[in-house]
Amino acid sequence: TSGEGNALVVWDLDSTLPFPVLLAQYVFEAIQPSAQ
Repeated sequence: TSGEGNALVVWDLDSTLPFPVLLAQYVFEAIQPSAQ
């Protein structure tokens, strides 16, 4: 993760999400579905 202003962003090369992606979007789209 890195700070971009006040927003935390993630650079995840293993997902199909664009990068950088906002941390909140990353958690919702990449991490949360696998936890269900």
